[in-house]
Amino acid sequence: MPHKLDRTPLASPFLDRRVKLLPCQRERCYAMHHQDGVPMRALARMFGVDRRLISFVCYPEQRERNLRTREALGGSAKYYDTAKNTKAMRDHRHHKYELHKHPTMKRPKNIRIYDNGGATFDRYTVIYMDEPESKPGTYNCLGMSADPFSPLGFRQHSSAMPGRHLGRRIRWEELPEDCRKAVVQDGQPINA
Repeated sequence: MPHKLDRTPLASPFLDRRVKLLPCQRERCYAMHHQDGVPMRALARMFGVDRRLISFVCYPEQRERNLRTREALGGSAKYYDTAKNTKAMRDHRHHKYELHKHPTMKRPKNIRIYDNGGATFDRYTVIYMDEPESKPGTYNCLGMSADPFSPLGFRQHSSAMPGRHLGRRIRWEELPEDCRKAVVQDGQPINA
């Protein structure tokens, strides 16, 4: 009998670890290659993926041809390893369980969160302490309103210097759920 979480889809590609390129990144790859002439190897380095994936994104007919050829040779059965698949499914199920248990995931490391109490539209500021800017004492940050995904909300990257001028420091749990989702979706540090 399948596990309950096996039938529960992940609501966002940002949270699905199997997704190598987000839909917006796929569109950007296609445009950068065909309109700007950026080589596929450079795109692969830029997005941190294999060049073959970039070739499938830029030339979808290659992917279709590859799938037809693989099907003619017996499909993906020759690549299937039961023990490896069982471990991967167990890991993925555990990941989904953690997301289901904590929809906004865990607090990212090395951040400082400030709340100015609504004095400005960008009420909340999340500073990424692992991402220093060129000016000493400043760091990459995410400023946002209480509803950053709303068309009337606000969410923007900037630089900030930590301190009381940003408001009072708050804990991760005090940050509104949509703001926590925005920080989680922000993903890996930009300078990593």
